[in-house]
Amino acid sequence: MGIRPLEARDMVRATFIAHVGMEFDEINEGIVREKTIEARDFVPELALAYDEQDLLAAFAQGAVGKKPGADGKLVGYVRLMAVDPAYRLKGIGG
Repeated sequence: MGIRPLEARDMVRATFIAHVGMEFDEINEGIVREKTIEARDFVPELALAYDEQDLLAAFAQGAVGKKPGADGKLVGYVRLMAVDPAYRLKGIGG
């Protein structure tokens, strides 16, 4: 149980979590990979997974980029985050 780096081996489960967690969005493994481990600006330290009883329960992918109109200042943001509905309201994503 705990936080660890998000890895390629997590993509199938992460896709499932994103699909059931974002039921009004079209989510597939290609999109999850594009937004996480295959992003051109991927930073491994900003890709986090949370396991509960050896099962991926949540993940988050952060990113850093220049904010338009902010004189080239770098800003951080969450690119993609999802928590398995079975693990919601347990303080995992908040």
